[in-house]
Amino acid sequence: KTIEIGEDSAQLMLSVDSHVSQLEIFYKKNTDSVYQSLTVSDIIQGDNPIALQNLSSNTSYDFEIQYKDNEGDVSYSRKYNFKTKTPELPVVLNATAENIADTTASIKASLSKEIQSAQIKYHVRGENVNKTIFTQSVSGAKTDGLTFNLENLRSGQDYDAEITITDKFGVTSEIKSISFKT
Repeated sequence: KTIEIGEDSAQLMLSVDSHVSQLEIFYKKNTDSVYQSLTVSDIIQGDNPIALQNLSSNTSYDFEIQYKDNEGDVSYSRKYNFKTKTPELPVVLNATAENIADTTASIKASLSKEIQSAQIKYHVRGENVNKTIFTQSVSGAKTDGLTFNLENLRSGQDYDAEITITDKFGVTSEIKSISFKT
């Protein structure tokens, strides 16, 4: 039975009898003709959690299970299906300018979920022509928050900044605006 479906994963719980020595899960997008497989050899009697990883989001999958017993006999389950979840877009929950000095500032943001990368565009207010772009890859941004350390700013100026974030599926979401003065 399927117990938890994520954006790019499915956690299956398979109950097996003591005579089963190996499971093989065959799965595919329901639009594909070729199955991928996952072999599980360390079977225990009862419930066995099986994780299918690196799936496509918002996609229907078919799967079936091959059971091999201690004598080498093989049997198959019926076909099952599930659909991975549509990704929830990450959101910048809040953003603040901190540690502001004459020529530096830190922009900190908290996020609703893990992201792949973030970008900040900033400029002196009223000078929209030359926006400076700073992009960084991010790891652990959900738990640690996100910090952009801006340098070489002009002293005594009002700055406008926009933060954009990109999730692990490559979807760029929300723009969060923030202003600060050096």
